[in-house]
Amino acid sequence: MQECGEDGVFDDQRSKYNFTLGVATSFTTHLQGLLDTDNWCTGGTYQTVSEELTWQTTTAVYEVTVIKQWARANEVSGMLTMSLRIMVPLPDKSAPDSMEGTFVWDYSQESCPDTLVQLYLGPMKVLTNVSALLVGGLVIIDGPKKDQVEGLKLTET
Repeated sequence: MQECGEDGVFDDQRSKYNFTLGVATSFTTHLQGLLDTDNWCTGGTYQTVSEELTWQTTTAVYEVTVIKQWARANEVSGMLTMSLRIMVPLPDKSAPDSMEGTFVWDYSQESCPDTLVQLYLGPMKVLTNVSALLVGGLVIIDGPKKDQVEGLKLTET
């Protein structure tokens, strides 16, 4: 699947189909046998769950809507958490969901993170002008000694 832009290509291992993100796309693929433009039919055997159909031309019609969705990868646990709180193993690359359809993803581990994050856990004061946002606020941390104080300005990257 194409990673950037609004358009891409869906490949079902038989054919490739163009799609636009967020737009329903219908396509047809032959599962067994073939019917050509001159109405020449070749038969095949198609196996269903309960029976075998011989000398058949079997065609599947699909309607696919491809949407982009963010997910969180946890490299320590090896799990991927999607926005709907669905958790799946990161290496699987796809997961079916009875309500949402099939999720497909690609993941490559970065050799070096984009940002350096410092995490502080402990007593602190947060001073901000807007209670809903911490961006632009100031965090004041008291050190273990009485004379130690540090202030951190919160920014958004």
